[in-house]
Amino acid sequence: IEEAIKYPKEKVASLCYISKNEKKNILKATGEISSCLTNNTIVEFFESQVINNPDSIALVFDNRQLSYSQFNELANKLAHYLIAEHGVGPGELIGIKLERNEWIIISILAVLKTGAAYVPLDIELPEERLVNHYNISNYITSISETYGVTSEDRFVLFSNISFDASIEQIFLPFVNGGRLYVLSKESLLNTDKFMAFLVANEITHLHATPSFLNTLPVGNLKSLKRIVSAGERCPVELAERWADKCDFYNKYGPTEATISATIYLVNNATVSENNIPIGRPIRNST
Repeated sequence: IEEAIKYPKEKVASLCYISKNEKKNILKATGEISSCLTNNTIVEFFESQVINNPDSIALVFDNRQLSYSQFNELANKLAHYLIAEHGVGPGELIGIKLERNEWIIISILAVLKTGAAYVPLDIELPEERLVNHYNISNYITSISETYGVTSEDRFVLFSNISFDASIEQIFLPFVNGGRLYVLSKESLLNTDKFMAFLVANEITHLHATPSFLNTLPVGNLKSLKRIVSAGERCPVELAERWADKCDFYNKYGPTEATISATIYLVNNATVSENNIPIGRPIRNST
């Protein structure tokens, strides 16, 4: 009413009907856009970890492991080869079709270092859209704060690189100085082998679909700090089974979003309901 009296010639639709404080509280509750948007690319975040933690383990596949400096050196060599021998540069799309091992991650980083974008090639899976560096950087920095990620965290590449969930799984550790484990498809699909892997490598962060998580016994996973359920509707029973063992997140994201749009940390009150909420918007998500 005050706005209408103050601006009598304005259309009703153009009037501001909430106060500045109310607007601030709404933005805070629903995932405001941060004033601290980053201008750094994912590659720049990674390279800062190379400088700060050169000898920390970055990437593991089977019995092979690479420190941040070793990983960076291999990615640089491949990037220089792509530029010198094939003229790869900004704006180009470079296809990647490799088995699940350390070289699929090295190749992704190398392509990004050239300024090009990588395109996962898998005839059995749908083509995913590409998102730009800054969307990914802002998403990863925001979700890192939500999870409370540290350099001590150990992650698993669960998703096929054709799916955008893999972007979070690959770059979340590298932005934070953590460690990424890549498994063969055989080990990933064998429940006993996968559970043994989680225990042996003291995995702290597992991001997977509810249907996959449903196949896992709760077991003796003392190192596991958080589980992220995404890609499908999360059953109440699944959340109930894990919520008192570690942080259990339900995450949702339509195709238009950069990976995900909303997230919800399940608690004991939630699991008594019929549905698990999809939560609040992720800060800086687009």
